Amino acid sequence: MALDPYSPCPGGTGKKIKFCCTEFVPELDKLERMVEGEQRAAALEQLEKLSAKYPDRACLLAMKFALEADQGNAEKAAAVAAHFHEKHPDNPVALAALAVSAAREDAPRAVRLLQRAIEKAGNQIPIQAYDGLTVVGVALLGAGFVPAARAHWMLQFSFSGGKDEQVLRLILQLQGSPEIPLAWKDDLQFAEAPADALWRSSFEQAMGRARTGQWLAAADELSALADKAGAWPAIVRNVAVLRTWLAEESAAVAAWRQYAAADVPLDDAVEAEALAQLLDPGSAESGEVVKVSYPIEQIDTLMAQLSVNRQALPMPGDLRMLVPESEVPPKGYFSLLDRARPDSAQGLAVDAVPRIVGQVLVFGKQTDREARAELIANRRNLSASRAALDAIAGKALGPAGGEEVVSRAGGEDALALDWYLPEDIAPAERRRLLRAGHRQRLLVEWPEMPRRLFGDQTPKQAATDPKMRIKLLAAILNLELASDLLVGFDFNELRTALGLPTAEKIDPAGQSVLSMPLVRLARLDTTKLSDEDLQIAYDRASQARFMHAIMLLGRELVGRPSLDAEIDKGAVYAMLAQLAGDPEQAAKDLDAGRKLAESAGKSTARFDLIELAIHMGQGDIRQADRLLKHIRNEHLREPGIAQALYSLLAQWGVIRPDGTPAVEPGAEAAGLVMPGAAAEAESAGKIWTPGSETAASGGKKPTIWTPGLD
Repeated sequence: MALDPYSPCPGGTGKKIKFCCTEFVPELDKLERMVEGEQRAAALEQLEKLSAKYPDRACLLAMKFALEADQGNAEKAAAVAAHFHEKHPDNPVALAALAVSAAREDAPRAVRLLQRAIEKAGNQIPIQAYDGLTVVGVALLGAGFVPAARAHWMLQFSFSGGKDEQVLRLILQLQGSPEIPLAWKDDLQFAEAPADALWRSSFEQAMGRARTGQWLAAADELSALADKAGAWPAIVRNVAVLRTWLAEESAAVAAWRQYAAADVPLDDAVEAEALAQLLDPGSAESGEVVKVSYPIEQIDTLMAQLSVNRQALPMPGDLRMLVPESEVPPKGYFSLLDRARPDSAQGLAVDAVPRIVGQVLVFGKQTDREARAELIANRRNLSASRAALDAIAGKALGPAGGEEVVSRAGGEDALALDWYLPEDIAPAERRRLLRAGHRQRLLVEWPEMPRRLFGDQTPKQAATDPKMRIKLLAAILNLELASDLLVGFDFNELRTALGLPTAEKIDPAGQSVLSMPLVRLARLDTTKLSDEDLQIAYDRASQARFMHAIMLLGRELVGRPSLDAEIDKGAVYAMLAQLAGDPEQAAKDLDAGRKLAESAGKSTARFDLIELAIHMGQGDIRQADRLLKHIRNEHLREPGIAQALYSLLAQWGVIRPDGTPAVEPGAEAAGLVMPGAAAEAESAGKIWTPGSETAASGGKKPTIWTPGLD
């Protein structure tokens, strides 16, 4: 396509090409054709010649940066961007190029540069700044600034008029990630100024900038307004939102906490403090993972004792994963328990369940060092793990060496049980024990744990201090959201036990479920929602993978005859079955879904796949084998079913990624072999590290949610 000389200059000068690059418009046209023809190396060579003749021209520098970046020449591209910015410091394209280059090493700096580019661009955002939103967003996500990453992509999606499918995919992937806190998936809403506020005009001027993506300028203007007019809640909240999007976490945390302390509704204050706690590294409990090395006197004796002693647990998996590729892997890897493993789960009480307190790696003699054992444990478990190892090893180990801190990132997980459950435990008994264990953890143990967040007071002590009430309620809210459906616990019990206000049901009358904070969706009085609002709320919960809300809203959806023709209730039943903690309820949901599919003349394959996953999770090989044969015989030729089935079996370790059986033929009489299905203390092949589990034996197993399979 011929270059239009009346198009805006690609160098960001604000002029038309004809009036900016008059001397070499034909050469630019030729370069454009070379790039379109994938002749990038040749284009670069031609560009060098042109740049020598017309040095430091913005359009040539912009093209050179783009070509170097496309060729993967990051250092050369960065040098071009720096030179471009030096010669044209206020050019939005130069600023965008510098932002993209900076994103590799310093994501917050890249944000500030991109903000300057957007400000300088005015109403015409150059493509380089638009594309920079993707790059900077990815860098922010990689650096842990999740809300800022999401905000950049949301801004980019709005600039595209809702048409950029690539950006939409990035947003949906983030929304669907179970690793990302729910509060970080939300659209943070701006507050409105009071109608009679004397400062309203200045406020609206700043918010006009904010809504066009000029967040840094808007935040600075609002901060200046707060200094002049006072820290009104609307001003403070909007500063908090903008500083969060700008990845200015210290300023954001301070603003959120200032807002939480203002005269605002309790829910608003608690949610603001909860977000501040998620953003603030200082709110997390300090946790050290410690390593202690022991010389080995008798390696065969040590390996034998660790292998047979019931206070040690041999760990499965490829031991080469535990060390760098160039190093020799250990000969053995074991978990240490605080007590001996029981012979049977029969009559096992919560207080008698063994707890994993650390790991020990056994290394043989190497060319440059003697045989050694490395004990690894959280600081809080170090004493118990050393006692366990001493009791097991006896004289096979020499004196312990000094302590080495190998990580400071592992804070205490209030939901972690770190249990080992016996292999013969029945699924129903496992569920009972886990619920009882989490109940004890949350109602008895957690309230007595000193927390840095509360000035080293326990939650029970903090509950008596009115100044700590918001912080404590926010900490409980974050606990509740982190647990979602894992523990099946009503956190209002914990609030009541500590003498705190409970989180009551929300009457949706007069409220917008579209803009309501995600965290409140599970509190909606579903019976009072209109059909339209119910669907909106369910869709929002589904996109964010808010399981508790999905369960409550989904149950209301399938129960409304008025929605029979409006939604795919089979898909809702499929989701409800996967989230049901009770196998009997899951079976009822699957049967209801199958009946709907059959009455509509559709396949029931997705319900069979979900039931297969449930039986595998329970270790019921006979029923799983029956479902597997049924799926193979009845559904395997249907679109997507074979892929979904093999993916499920691979997740469970039944088959390898290449489709071959993971267990040799004849190793098990049944047609389906599930390595480790009965013992859920450790998943097959998983390497456990201190603090890595939410609840040993209680984590979520692979599921087969396949909404497109009909």
